[in-house]
Amino acid sequence: MSDPFVQRVQKTKRIVSGTDIIPHPFLLKESSELATQAFMEITPTPKAKPRADKAERSGMMLKAAVPLFDESNEFRGALLGGVLINRNFEIVDKIIRSCTKVKFTRVAGPVLPPSFKATFVSPQT
Repeated sequence: MSDPFVQRVQKTKRIVSGTDIIPHPFLLKESSELATQAFMEITPTPKAKPRADKAERSGMMLKAAVPLFDESNEFRGALLGGVLINRNFEIVDKIIRSCTKVKFTRVAGPVLPPSFKATFVSPQT
């Protein structure tokens, strides 16, 4: 398999995790729902680098690959999993809830899903 996470597990026999950009054809092969979730129209902004594309079809994924060993402790392969984070607002909610040093207020937009406005609270407060 050409997945870099799996290749690293094969080499190191250790758990590997991180973010990865997943191309549209792979997302589509796995699930049309993933491909749809990843799709984003590009909105030009004053400080953004100009680009010809009007949409992004690749997805950003939190991934992990775990080595698999048999009862004799022989390496047998890797288990690969991930979560697409494009438009995954549940992850944002979990991150905010897990922060103990941040006060937050939910702000609802007319078109956008709920987002958060965060205020840093220093440890001295």
